[in-house]
Amino acid sequence: MEIPNLTPAASERRKQERRTLRANAALRLSGATPVVVRTLDLSVGGMGVVAAINPPAGSRCTIGIASPAQPRGAIAVEIDAVVVHSIFSSRESGFKIGLQFGDLTQSAADAINRYLGS
Repeated sequence: MEIPNLTPAASERRKQERRTLRANAALRLSGATPVVVRTLDLSVGGMGVVAAINPPAGSRCTIGIASPAQPRGAIAVEIDAVVVHSIFSSRESGFKIGLQFGDLTQSAADAINRYLGS
């Protein structure tokens, strides 16, 4: 029996380094009430979260996070994003959602880069 190649296509591979980020955030889908989610990881291009909802791929949303404490304290940022994938994870007790960021504001990019150590 032949096993198919399980390596993701080049277009599906992460393009930036991600770093673990465990915190609560607020995910707001277009026209909906914000939902509290748990963050998994973060990069300058996107983040992974776990939620009780299963948004369809391609959904536009906003993610509100407080960047971890820095020399000047935590900075709250809201970032426009698109849902890339959402799949149920029994291990995480919710839907693992991959978000791809839209255009970052300078303050959001600075906060993420400080957290990533870039």
